[in-house]
Amino acid sequence: MYPIDGLAFPDLEAVGDAEEYSAVRLFLQSAYRNRPDFALRNVDDLAYLARICHMVAGMPLALELAASWVDVLTLDEIARELQQGLDLLESERRDLPERQRSVRASFDYSWRRLDEKEQAIFGQLSIFLDGFTRAAAQEVTGASLRQLSNLANIFLIRFDTGRGRYEIHQLLRQYGAEKLGQQPELEESTYDRHSNYYLQMMARFTHALKGKGKRKALSAIEADLKNVLLAWDHACAVQNIEAIGRSLESLWRFYWDFGRRELKEFEQAVASLRKGDAIGARGIVLGRLLAPLGRSYGSRGRTVKAREMLEESFDLLQRLGATEESLIPLLFLAEVQDSLEESNRLYREGLALARTVGDPWAIGHALVFLVGNARHAGNYQEARQLGREALKQFRQNGDSGGVATSLFELSLLAVDMGRYEEALTLARESISVTRGFNPMIRIMGLYPLGLALYALGEYVEAEEQFRQSLTVYREFGREDRNFALFLLGEIALHKREFARAAQLYQDSLANAVTFGNLHMIIQNHISLGTLHVEQGIGVEARKHLRAALQTAIQVNQRPLLLDCLAPISELFLDEGDLEYAALLATLITEDPASRAMTKERGERLLAHIEKELPSVQMGAVRQRNQTSDLGAVAAQLFLDLETA
Repeated sequence: MYPIDGLAFPDLEAVGDAEEYSAVRLFLQSAYRNRPDFALRNVDDLAYLARICHMVAGMPLALELAASWVDVLTLDEIARELQQGLDLLESERRDLPERQRSVRASFDYSWRRLDEKEQAIFGQLSIFLDGFTRAAAQEVTGASLRQLSNLANIFLIRFDTGRGRYEIHQLLRQYGAEKLGQQPELEESTYDRHSNYYLQMMARFTHALKGKGKRKALSAIEADLKNVLLAWDHACAVQNIEAIGRSLESLWRFYWDFGRRELKEFEQAVASLRKGDAIGARGIVLGRLLAPLGRSYGSRGRTVKAREMLEESFDLLQRLGATEESLIPLLFLAEVQDSLEESNRLYREGLALARTVGDPWAIGHALVFLVGNARHAGNYQEARQLGREALKQFRQNGDSGGVATSLFELSLLAVDMGRYEEALTLARESISVTRGFNPMIRIMGLYPLGLALYALGEYVEAEEQFRQSLTVYREFGREDRNFALFLLGEIALHKREFARAAQLYQDSLANAVTFGNLHMIIQNHISLGTLHVEQGIGVEARKHLRAALQTAIQVNQRPLLLDCLAPISELFLDEGDLEYAALLATLITEDPASRAMTKERGERLLAHIEKELPSVQMGAVRQRNQTSDLGAVAAQLFLDLETA
């Protein structure tokens, strides 16, 4: 048998230049010989042809045999037939040597050259997806190095020196699977060994994914992800509780680090385990599965569902006495609380438990999220202290992902405090420490970097960071891209490109509503209000500013309420109500919870108002400010914006 390395074929997701690939050209040449009037009718035909090339992995003989059917089958029909098996790839021509009449005959020729043990090994190797290492082959099939070498010598498998892995052509995998299927007991035991091997591998990576070995672990899992998922599917199907339990943490950590938030595999496992009583090891594994699954719902805006699932996870693990295992759902439960007070209570409870059981990752996780909570409350010095503690913890762990997250929070905090140069340094370090990671990890640093550049007036460079963020979100199919859209809207507003800014804000707002991101709902309404103030459209400005206030009052975070006051003050100034505008601007400038950019905006307003308002009235405003309660002012503003 000759080598069957495939010709180059196009990616299924990008078929526009498909005819430039050698596999496509060979198919078309063969098709024209069988049917001179053959032609690709539309882009769908091009997609079907790319699929055919993909299914036969560019194998020349298979392409020629598949093309011989164009006189009776459409390209769609050929692709569907190939999905069913190898029998389509057979020629009726008798003037060809036997081995060239069909792909199956070619494979049969090589199969007969194997001894019984080698035949069994090759059949077992067919269950591997996207290749395998020598160690995996030996563990799952018992193959020796010599036997693997013999299979490679007759081109049934090949060794890719670049990847350091053995590979099997897709059609040979299909052929081997047919042979393995003829021995049900061997097939079952092979899947068992395959599942145990890869899920045990995942168990070994659990610790590394929380510290210094993360890069290496992520790369190793990524290389074998298809095998890992096949192993997981099998463990769920046979309800191998032990295997699921030992691998589940590394699987969700891998997905989280790669920016994937939908855990279909965990849905499958939970459904499987719910078929029995939630007691003993089964109950503990079920509880542990529910925690990352609940967090995934929270990240996609389904907060109520997330809380239900996380509470079930925590309660189940507590009931079964799995105190240490209940730490993860406790921390994740803190993430999806409506109030900062309850979130802080749960994080501090989790922090205490993490220190008791000695879990460095959980300690850092609790600390870094407490940073965000303190920042949202306007407690900037507390946030700064917690951030430094979190950064120190993650650096001790050697967890570059945690270091990046801590730097991200500290850089946002520096922006809020007006320390813009410091924010640039921290954001750039956040990006740097995750270099080589999946871009979804690195994207965090682009946000505060762009914000700091924007605050410093470096608008061109800021816009570039926001565009990069949006590009990465789109490339990874992430739909929660309201931050990037909003920030691009801010740039457009600065350029006074009102129509474009409005569209970006509306897109960001719709996205934020979908994902339940209350902070971004507020910010988009604030900016839409600002935009309409700039345009002199008071009715629209009031509508958006009232909506911002309504949600900000619900969230009850002081910096957000203060953010709302700036454009409302500008609106009142335009309408001639200088005293009300002055009161709001004074509240902004004198409240320590005001973010730096909001305070700067208030100071500009106040400087303008002081030129217009007599000093006696300004003094009365300042005196009134001493007794004003921000919550009461916000509630009254909500009414005034409707009735004015």
